[in-house]
Amino acid sequence: MRYDFLPSTNNQIECYHGVSLPDEQKRIYRTDEGLDRASRFGRIRWTQRNRKTIS
Repeated sequence: MRYDFLPSTNNQIECYHGVSLPDEQKRIYRTDEGLDRASRFGRIRWTQRNRKTIS
């Protein structure tokens, strides 16, 4: 028996990534290390883009 209105997984984060991200990005978030690395690089990129010059 199959219910189409039920998601294939109960994990909401997995549901989000399954729909919104391509396969290459999904692989990054599979492990805790990958998630930490992606988060750290995201913070570095944000800091570089939003750095204000102090004069």
